[in-house]
Amino acid sequence: MRHSTIMFVFAAVLLAGCDSKPKTPSVPRVEDKTIDIIKSQRQVMENAKGVGQTLDAAAEERRKASDEAGGK
Repeated sequence: MRHSTIMFVFAAVLLAGCDSKPKTPSVPRVEDKTIDIIKSQRQVMENAKGVGQTLDAAAEERRKASDEAGGK
């Protein structure tokens, strides 16, 4: 009696776990997140390039001012 009850419960659990419809994952698409990350990183890099150009221009102005003032 005990074995048949265990087998019945085991079979019921197995059948309950089997579903005829495959479940679709509710995870958001990775492609959309990847595109957003790439866009934001590209924007940060462009801003950094702009800052670099500003610093280079300021350094060049300092060099010119130093040369005009008689520096090395």
